[in-house]
Amino acid sequence: PRASAQGSAVVGDQVSSVLATVVADPKVKAESHFNLKVEFAQKGWSQGFIPSSVMRREGGATDTEILGARLVDRVIRPLFPQNFEQEIQVIATVLAAEDKSDTEILAVNAASTALMLSGLPWEDQRCCRCYRG
Repeated sequence: PRASAQGSAVVGDQVSSVLATVVADPKVKAESHFNLKVEFAQKGWSQGFIPSSVMRREGGATDTEILGARLVDRVIRPLFPQNFEQEIQVIATVLAAEDKSDTEILAVNAASTALMLSGLPWEDQRCCRCYRG
């Protein structure tokens, strides 16, 4: 049996939106430990970029995607109980974005909301907002 999405949320501001989904493996393996996998995807189509004929497929993860996934991971990981041993996957996908959008912050908020809606043991909702001066 496959795991299905336990929670999902779309969070946006005036110009950007991010979809986050949470999937947890219902089985706990005997020798398992807390395994959290976070992905952050910001593909070219979310900014209106259509790849040329030479570059039809998007390559590997960009630096922005790697750092975005790490940011989401660092915020949500400490909020799980210490004895929690299920495997969890959180995927944050940018649906629309402008050049100067803080999509990473929207991804943290979307992942937090999706986890809150999932029914998994979760300490509290964590939202953050950064201001540029």
